[in-house]
Amino acid sequence: VRLIAEIKKTTGKYLSVMDFFNSPTIEEIAVLINGQEGTASDSSVIPLQPHGPKVALFWLNDTSLVNQLDHDQPLFLLKRTYHDLLHSNNSSIESIAELFVRDLLVFQPEGPYMLGGYCFWGIVAIEMARQLVEMGHEVSKLIVLDPSLRCLPVNNSCAAAEKRDGPQESRMIYHLRHLKQLRFREKTAYILKKIYNLIQWPVHTVNRKLAGQIRKLKNMTCRAYLSLGYKMPHEMAKSYYYSVNAKRILDKHRAPVYPGSIIIINSDNDNYADKNWSMIADGEVLVHEVPGVEHLNMLRESNIGKWSKLVKACLFETQAHKLDSGE
Repeated sequence: VRLIAEIKKTTGKYLSVMDFFNSPTIEEIAVLINGQEGTASDSSVIPLQPHGPKVALFWLNDTSLVNQLDHDQPLFLLKRTYHDLLHSNNSSIESIAELFVRDLLVFQPEGPYMLGGYCFWGIVAIEMARQLVEMGHEVSKLIVLDPSLRCLPVNNSCAAAEKRDGPQESRMIYHLRHLKQLRFREKTAYILKKIYNLIQWPVHTVNRKLAGQIRKLKNMTCRAYLSLGYKMPHEMAKSYYYSVNAKRILDKHRAPVYPGSIIIINSDNDNYADKNWSMIADGEVLVHEVPGVEHLNMLRESNIGKWSKLVKACLFETQAHKLDSGE
């Protein structure tokens, strides 16, 4: 980070951390500073922990597993810039997965492959694994961290989140039924809480509408960048990608059943509790839960260790199996 600041101060050029993964030598960094971007590597495969005798793990989009795995466990990042991902050619889970699979096969033509990713990128990892298996390659491990419910088959009625807010009449009936089951003190506390929420409702409504208007203005600015062919700043492109493109891509995605086995690591989320995850794959589906960690906090530094140890155990199991089988 200090090096990035010094380069910007001296040359006026801003390089991202990803640039140093893509261009790990002084010569390649010099090329980037001089603006000759075409000579830099165009692969989405970035070495994070490249050495070791074990089967490599390819993790999509985030570097959360750096320093979490054994030192002899090869770890590679699969990542593209959000500017690349906003290109019209990458407008579906299938096309994004195809892009990464192409880069992966150039980097490592033969399996077995171990893949994983978080949330949206977990669904991309599933599609990558499906494409690799379809090509005749072996996927020995597929680890999905807190995936969107859209990875479930559409006939599981989980392709979209359920709406909690129903008609006012049905909500009133629900509250009355609930009150009947409570004691007097509990009824009083319940009613006071609902009155407080009712008072707060206009404030939340105004804040939500204001945030919505700000989001619309930001998205209009981003669309102007795209229509003019300009490259958006990283944070702007990232925000636009997840608030617009990723949602649009997920809305139209209909995930086929994966022919192999999957390991799912879920956050502490009530929406996941009653889902039939076995429908996601023909093979075995193992589900692990990380209690006390919410979805949006999974990649916080304080929480990574809580789920990365599960990933580490899964990888150890794979390597032990290979040793037992003499491979």
